[in-house]
Amino acid sequence: MLFLSRERALVYSWMLLIAYAVATLGLLVVNERFSKASHLRFGSDYVLYYATSQVLHERAAKDVYAIGILDAYESRAAGVAMGQALPMLYPPPFLFFAAPLHLLPFGASLLAFLGLTTGLFYAVLARFGPRGLPLPLPLLVFSFPAVFASILNGQNGLLTGALLGAALLLAGRRDVLAGLCLGLAFYKPHLALPALAALVAGGHWRAVMTCLATVFGLCAGSLAVFGGGAWQAFFESARLAQSLLSGESFPLAKMTSAYAAVRGLGGPFILAMAVQAACSAGALAAVWHVWRIRADRCLAVAVASVGILLFPYYSFNYDWVVLLVGLLCLFCHAQRTGLPFSAFERTVIGLAWVSPLLAHALSVRTGVQIGPLVLGLLLWILLGWVRKDRPAKQASAGGDGPISCR
Repeated sequence: MLFLSRERALVYSWMLLIAYAVATLGLLVVNERFSKASHLRFGSDYVLYYATSQVLHERAAKDVYAIGILDAYESRAAGVAMGQALPMLYPPPFLFFAAPLHLLPFGASLLAFLGLTTGLFYAVLARFGPRGLPLPLPLLVFSFPAVFASILNGQNGLLTGALLGAALLLAGRRDVLAGLCLGLAFYKPHLALPALAALVAGGHWRAVMTCLATVFGLCAGSLAVFGGGAWQAFFESARLAQSLLSGESFPLAKMTSAYAAVRGLGGPFILAMAVQAACSAGALAAVWHVWRIRADRCLAVAVASVGILLFPYYSFNYDWVVLLVGLLCLFCHAQRTGLPFSAFERTVIGLAWVSPLLAHALSVRTGVQIGPLVLGLLLWILLGWVRKDRPAKQASAGGDGPISCR
């Protein structure tokens, strides 16, 4: 990892792809022959979205936040008893995304969802992302562990990554589209807020106003379509989730935040929240500073992608899809400027690449969560590059085309 040449990176990427294919095939076999546990099944988290769509179709919208009702629908969708239902923690605007999912049988709906969100994420990178990368874009995308985790779990990480990535890449070039994408991403406000801070700091006011108008429109629309009862049920569900999280009822070992890292080591709730608050403030300050000084766009996007993951106390490995946008921009900057990575930088970048799986596995087995540490080191490296690059002009920020590495 310390001396990762292009040839080695190519080999390791193919090795990861083969490992993913074997793991997916094995899980599909387990689905059909052995597993009665919903959490061991391919697309296990998608049952929440599919069940939500069915509840919206058959019952009142507020019932998607009733855990007892949702449990029955999730068990029906999964084909096995859930045991512990996945709660609906998304705000009512997310129900617009979920509403049509029941129109196909579960398997077909899952494949369609994964195909559309994966295609959208890839299209954002292919159309607006950096060019001249060291490896082919398809290999970089599909070997990234967070992409695999999102697909394997049937999660929305690819949709979130596409929307946040588009907002960061398009700011200053197509501000209205950037703001629209960011506004749509506010179904995960804990991830979208640092991106909004970046746009404000960078003075991209058309994007900011479009984002706020989109959020307001979605909230007003959800109130009109789903009723005030859905919002009331959401706030009650959020309070319950907060109490469960503070009481360790959530799967802390699967979370990648600083809060989860402290709790996993046995730290008390107050200490964990204090560490997370410091981490969130530091990440937000870094994003604000880099976008405020109008640093090189590749580095600014990379810093924002790291800040997005360091900011919330509630995040999982599939949320790391957005980090791929930042890493590709970092590779773009290094390729364009000719600045080499040091051995330490290569190590940290390599750890950041594999952490969506490594940090998850290590935390589940040992209780030690390295994700925040790796992200913190990566942010430190990026800020160092910003300091070195400060005199340079923002060569890649203008125009409607993709960020160029040439």
